[in-house]
Amino acid sequence: MRVWEVGWLGAQVAVGAIAAVNLATAPRLPRARPRRRPRVSLLVPARNERAHLRRHLPTWQRQRGAAVEILVLDDGSTDGTLALVAHAARRDPRLRVLTGAPLPPGWVGKNWACAQLARAARGEWLVFVDADVAAAPMALARTLAAAERWGADVVTALPRNVGPWPVRAVTTAVAQLPLLLALPLALVPRRPEPSLAAGNGQWFAWRREAYEAVGGHAAVAGEVLEDVALARRAKRAGRRLLVVLAPDDLRVRAYSTLRAAWQGFMKNLYPLLGGRPWAFAMLWLLVATAELGPWLALPRPSAAAAVLVQLLVRGAAFVALGQPPWLALVYPAAVAWGLAAAASSAAAHARRAVRWKDRPVPARAR
Repeated sequence: MRVWEVGWLGAQVAVGAIAAVNLATAPRLPRARPRRRPRVSLLVPARNERAHLRRHLPTWQRQRGAAVEILVLDDGSTDGTLALVAHAARRDPRLRVLTGAPLPPGWVGKNWACAQLARAARGEWLVFVDADVAAAPMALARTLAAAERWGADVVTALPRNVGPWPVRAVTTAVAQLPLLLALPLALVPRRPEPSLAAGNGQWFAWRREAYEAVGGHAAVAGEVLEDVALARRAKRAGRRLLVVLAPDDLRVRAYSTLRAAWQGFMKNLYPLLGGRPWAFAMLWLLVATAELGPWLALPRPSAAAAVLVQLLVRGAAFVALGQPPWLALVYPAAVAWGLAAAASSAAAHARRAVRWKDRPVPARAR
């Protein structure tokens, strides 16, 4: 067996070991209510999100077991977002609609919207949620119960991706599986190292005092991956961070088509893979070699063994994230799609041609 064949198989076994530990020990939202009911502000930045809000706003209004206010900030929408939320607010005193101020230079739009929401919020806990997330009735209460159980100042969750199966395959494989395959989630609340930090802005709960102590979104104004940056700041400030799996309580429809997913990942993948040319190139080649190499070397016995381990591990990880195990069969195609999107993301960042929600992404965010 050649050295590179041993490397393939060894890499898959090592990743499988981390995944097995995660599948057995990763924190999940407890089936419990918090012992106390702090006031919670559910904070929703919205720019042209009318379609998502029609489906998901009612799920936030049905939250039980927590004293909640819901703030939606309309960030210059042109699709009727403001009218939809204003109409709902007239029938629900817990719901407030805000109109966003003009975007200052150097800010990413979402970060500016979240900063304004935090200033207007009254809660002891600030829960940032994307408009494309639907929440089960006890999701908020269980998030607070998780914070109590683990003594966390910050709780971030991985929802179940929903939508057409090709979109679920790529979004889960590219955005969620790497956490289960590389980051020991049970250690995140126990260890102080920023390298053991992860954040997901789709559902990001902060004790207000901790949020203000790390500087809030103003401290990451120009960051594309503001959730990861904030999570690392929390670690550096000595705050306890918790990452939970929540496929039963939270569902996200981030993209409806592969084309929309491509556009979204164009913004994120280059900074996610290092954000610098050499770091990006090394990580890109590492992922391509480790994840696709065994498939290209079939039917060598060592490659077949590596592929078998990969399928078993990815199938179990897909199930843990609320997906069917058969998505593991299209995992190589999803990885290839992700690598192509990452290369396109790098090219767009190099040309300073990155746009999101009809706005250019500021250079500092790149």
